[in-house]
Amino acid sequence: MSVELIAVELACPTPDGYRVLQLTLPAGASPLAALQAGGVERLPDWTVGVFGRPVAWDTRLVDGDRVEVYLPLRVDPKTARRRRAAANEKKSRSR
Repeated sequence: MSVELIAVELACPTPDGYRVLQLTLPAGASPLAALQAGGVERLPDWTVGVFGRPVAWDTRLVDGDRVEVYLPLRVDPKTARRRRAAANEKKSRSR
């Protein structure tokens, strides 16, 4: 009896950006299993998704899935936009 295998892609953060790994896992493996197979240690503040959609760490993967690990936001997007707008306004006033 042979074990059915699936091919998945794992996109995970590194200090220099993201790396993408091609993995072969047993059918029904989870994103957590993909991280372990890729030799990546899961950090508590990471979230995971498949093709850009957030999923639970125990979601069953299917052949061809792309597992993506997301880092937490460093700055709230609204706050960042307000800061940029204020800086741009300050620049335009000084001209």
